[in-house]
Amino acid sequence: MRNNAAQVLSSYADTVIDAARAGIVTEALKGTFWKSVGTNIFSGALYTLILIAVALILSLAGIDLVGIIDHTPTPATSTSPPPNPPPGG
Repeated sequence: MRNNAAQVLSSYADTVIDAARAGIVTEALKGTFWKSVGTNIFSGALYTLILIAVALILSLAGIDLVGIIDHTPTPATSTSPPPNPPPGG
């Protein structure tokens, strides 16, 4: 009984998907590429302007971002000696 119900449900889902497929493909290929490019360029420019504004506000408040970055400690490098070569090689 369950197998029969699963087959009926699967068949119905396939029918619905096949009927909607043409509309989905048409909507996906409708020419939204350039609209998306424009939206992404605008959002990138807006984000850049926000970062510039934050840096300017911090600068006016007396906070030196470049100085902070220059004075951050760098990770320590390993000072251990290199490994010994294997004997006989």
